[in-house]
Amino acid sequence: MTMKVAVVEDDPAIGPMLKHLLTLEGFQVTVVPDGNLAVSMLRTGGYRAAVLDVMLPGKDGLEILREVRETAATRRLPVVMLTAKTDDATTWEGWKAGANYFLKKPFDPDELVRVLRSIIE
Repeated sequence: MTMKVAVVEDDPAIGPMLKHLLTLEGFQVTVVPDGNLAVSMLRTGGYRAAVLDVMLPGKDGLEILREVRETAATRRLPVVMLTAKTDDATTWEGWKAGANYFLKKPFDPDELVRVLRSIIE
């Protein structure tokens, strides 16, 4: 079973690092650094899960999550929010928008892998 994952991350160090890490763990990873491109990519890419940063150029991760949940094709797509923005209001907005899991930066790579495997299976 292909574990195709989209990573929406604009940090030029974190995006490639996540791709490398997840690829080593058997995931097929696409990284997109821009929130405006993310929604169409998620709707058409056949992804099994998405990892979203909150602070992105264009649309932020919470906007992307809301749009994903409003579309029939992606409504049930598992989404992990991976962010440095961890104030209570942002976290609450993410849960209300339908996030499946929150990971705070800096994060434990093993936890991310465990979470992704769990929500895909």
